[in-house]
Amino acid sequence: MMGSNRKVPGKAFTLVEVLVAVGLLGLVATLAFGPLVALASRLEAIRDQYAEEAALSSALTGIAADCRQILPQGGDAPFRAIRREFLGGARKDVLLVWTGAPLPRKGPAATEVYSIVDPGPFREAVKPGLYRWTLPGVLASDVRLELLVPEKAQLVLKGVDRFLVRVFDGKDWVEDYSGPVPAGLSLEIGRKGVRVSLVDTLLSF
Repeated sequence: MMGSNRKVPGKAFTLVEVLVAVGLLGLVATLAFGPLVALASRLEAIRDQYAEEAALSSALTGIAADCRQILPQGGDAPFRAIRREFLGGARKDVLLVWTGAPLPRKGPAATEVYSIVDPGPFREAVKPGLYRWTLPGVLASDVRLELLVPEKAQLVLKGVDRFLVRVFDGKDWVEDYSGPVPAGLSLEIGRKGVRVSLVDTLLSF
């Protein structure tokens, strides 16, 4: 007797089984995708914070570099630090230093002034941030801060809302100082809650 070549059909999946399988796959994908999204968000936040800290650190490094180029012909007070504290404890100090930093740019020795500027009456168009004034031939002791205007300054870093200066006078760290080149300088800068500090001992001569 000859055998039959007919194949027995396999068992077909029901619609319910297909829907259950699809649902399980979707659930697994959702469970796996959630942590990936959280991880990606965390990595992006870390990257943004690193970029913010790098920008703040770069600004402080530039300020310290200018301070190291103090010249001896700066009078009795080539270095000044002025504490300024505003409502809520916001620190927006002022740093003045007689420096030879402009010399490589073919400019004369000058006093450089670092301070935060915020928009206000008659200066609504001013971008908030840390500014630098370069005053050729003017000694630090002769600078009148009330005469400084943002239009004549260079924006060092926009959005800065904290600038704190401390000077080591040989005995203590002080926040108001006017005198010769100090033994050390401590700077802190902040923007949007991120703060970076720098202590420079290369000011000693």
